[in-house]
Amino acid sequence: MKAPAKTGAFYNLQVIVGVVFLYGHYKSIIIVVVLSVFLVAICSSALAIKNAPGIAYGVHSGDVDLAGLDERTAAKNISEKFMKETENGVIILNYDGKSWTIKPDDIALICDNGKTAEMAAAVGVSGNFFKDVFDKFICTYQGKNVPLQITYDQNKLNSIITRLASSINKEPVDAYAYTDGTAVGIKGEKEGKKIDEKQLTDIINEKIESGIYPQTLDIPVSITKAAVEAGALEQIDTVLAAYTTHFNTGDVNRSANVALAAKNLSGTLLTSGTVFSFNKTVGPRLAAAGYREAPEIINGKVVPGIGGGVCQVSSTLYNSILQAGLTPVERTEHYLPVDYVPRAFDATVADGFIDFKFRNNLKHSVYISTRTENGALTIFIIGSSDDKAQAAGITLKNYYNGDGSVSAYRIYRQNGNIAKKEFLHTDN
Repeated sequence: MKAPAKTGAFYNLQVIVGVVFLYGHYKSIIIVVVLSVFLVAICSSALAIKNAPGIAYGVHSGDVDLAGLDERTAAKNISEKFMKETENGVIILNYDGKSWTIKPDDIALICDNGKTAEMAAAVGVSGNFFKDVFDKFICTYQGKNVPLQITYDQNKLNSIITRLASSINKEPVDAYAYTDGTAVGIKGEKEGKKIDEKQLTDIINEKIESGIYPQTLDIPVSITKAAVEAGALEQIDTVLAAYTTHFNTGDVNRSANVALAAKNLSGTLLTSGTVFSFNKTVGPRLAAAGYREAPEIINGKVVPGIGGGVCQVSSTLYNSILQAGLTPVERTEHYLPVDYVPRAFDATVADGFIDFKFRNNLKHSVYISTRTENGALTIFIIGSSDDKAQAAGITLKNYYNGDGSVSAYRIYRQNGNIAKKEFLHTDN
């Protein structure tokens, strides 16, 4: 029987289905072939990477390329590079136009070239095939830095930084007023400088351990302002009062105590309304502070003591502030009379329990300046010309009473006449 002819839409559909079937079949074959080729290529590359001789490709130490080298050659190259980089120093420190160089010998810096090369050669040779292939593959395309294996003496580095700090650090210097007894001058302040030693140490350690040499860095220095700046003294322009007492220079220890206490007192600035404390300003009278053993009055007896003679400074100051028109707040007489000021015009002090205090009741600041020379102690109260009138014409007077006590007065005069007679105290 004759087969029917393949005509019309049904025939065309059969042709299309056949073509699609054949195309899909060959596409699958093509994909399998491509994947096979790709897999073979990957395996070949993996084996090539795994079995490459020497240190893995992409491995370096800093800018020293170690790829393909054996350990010995790698160690030699690392050593040569390290020596060349450090011959002019490891760290160069800069500050204020000066520079300091830290050399390898200064800190006993050593590079273990063999250890560094050994670590480089260990990349991709753990014994785990897949891990080693993966590690070497990543290393080939991304690279791997093996840091230098270095050691150095931290104590030697710390000593260098300490010495450096001692050459740079400076305490701030306050502005100060000075006088020859008539004219008044002002000397400007100086800023202080201080190295942040911990910060500098941390930075240097980081630079050294980076293995990149030499490295230059600026020394971190903080600036400290003076406690008293020239602007605070701009109205200090005249001597309000001065008082002088004398001491025996032959008594070396006592003279030294007077000079030291006067030095600690000098430079004190008191703003308007401020209460001054002698003990707080001068500080403890201790041997550690430089004071010496000299006679002093304790419980009515003259005995040796550290800081003997300091009461002459407080007594001299007492007379100066009275003549400057300032207000006494706390004052105690000696148990026995002293010979360097008139009766009732002394002011004894003792660490911790007897102080001398006064208040600056003037409109402007006052400044205390002292001078000690040739057995004479002079204390100047310097202030503003606007306050001069209040201090002008002041005299001090003591009166002996019939019972043996002595009363102290401050007398204000205007045009030669007594304008005010201020009772201060009576000493028994």
